[in-house]
Amino acid sequence: MTRWFLVAALLLVPARAGAHTTDVKQIIREIWPDHLEEAAIRVAWCESRHKPTAANRFGYRGLFQMGKKEWRRYGEGGDVFDPWDNAEGALRLYEDRRWQPWTCARMLGFSS
Repeated sequence: MTRWFLVAALLLVPARAGAHTTDVKQIIREIWPDHLEEAAIRVAWCESRHKPTAANRFGYRGLFQMGKKEWRRYGEGGDVFDPWDNAEGALRLYEDRRWQPWTCARMLGFSS
């Protein structure tokens, strides 16, 4: 019974208020085209473990681990740590450069 309550509570939390993996998947599904959404979910998991606040020592940040240069160009002034903004920026980057920017995409077998 407690487990169902927890699941219901998670579903009621707005995605922008600290996204969990389930929320992140839904965000990606809403933003990315249907034929790319599962690949994008896998890339985001590989890059950040679906943690919107992920950051590494090389300056890559957010759900899709975008660098400062890419974020300035594709982020359109959004918050790199907001999963909605990051997923949208990542889609714009993908539309311009396909999977090329993401090492994880190559590791997962997605071609540029």
